[in-house]
Amino acid sequence: MAIILICWNDEADTIQTLEFLMSEAPSDTLIYIVDNGSIPPFGPDISTDSSIQILRAGKNLGFAGAHNLAIQSLMDSNVDYILLMNTDVRFKVGRLKAFLSFHTSEGQTEIYGPVIIEGNRKYYGGRDPGLYINTRIETLERPDYIPGTFFLCPVAVFRKVGLFDERFFFSGEVADLCFRAVLAGYSLRIDQDIEVTHLINSKSKLRNGLYTYYNLRNRFLFVRKHHKSRQTGLIFTWLLRGLRMAVGSFVQGNWQRTIAVIRALNDGVFAKYGNRNDRFI
Repeated sequence: MAIILICWNDEADTIQTLEFLMSEAPSDTLIYIVDNGSIPPFGPDISTDSSIQILRAGKNLGFAGAHNLAIQSLMDSNVDYILLMNTDVRFKVGRLKAFLSFHTSEGQTEIYGPVIIEGNRKYYGGRDPGLYINTRIETLERPDYIPGTFFLCPVAVFRKVGLFDERFFFSGEVADLCFRAVLAGYSLRIDQDIEVTHLINSKSKLRNGLYTYYNLRNRFLFVRKHHKSRQTGLIFTWLLRGLRMAVGSFVQGNWQRTIAVIRALNDGVFAKYGNRNDRFI
């Protein structure tokens, strides 16, 4: 069992999460921390603990690239499961160990996630991001993907369908992997008995620009990958949706979001993917 944490300019959250994992995760768990180009770099010296590995990306590789860096190093190991976990996720004491112990003892045919609490809402996985604007599911039903906020996956999935598609950079790459996994015969499951709290205020100042851009732009990539027979119509649909978003943001005087939407539409339509952080940071 291995757990991967990504640190991008959030050392305090990363350390707090690490301390929680060291007391709550099963004793044989490996923990990988990927310093995803943090400024300043992730600093604590924890090299004396052999169960914890720090990987330094050297630059921001995005959600997809940073996780791929750690996953690649585990592909030839005897680790059966990998847990991706945000550093702004919180568990009740004892629940993490119960979740991992139960699900990693089953056959390696399912990808698992918990119920995610954000504010006063509960989410049970996600819907197809090529079709829906709001992908979060608020009732217990079969999800189209398990969110990367907390994502327990057999290593065999990555061996069979490949790593995260780094063209997404951030947003949509986990849904893409889930779609590929389902096609390969794996299933997705939300454990309704386990709840985690996602602290949604984390990095909130980036949501207007950076997150809005990737969230919209990557819909075009997702459509091109998973809805080829409907590609033209769906691209036109997302173009119209984006234009409405841009007009609404402009009327509200939200210039940052307006610019992010326009850039997302341009790059999405013309298939310009990958890292575009330099436009916003």
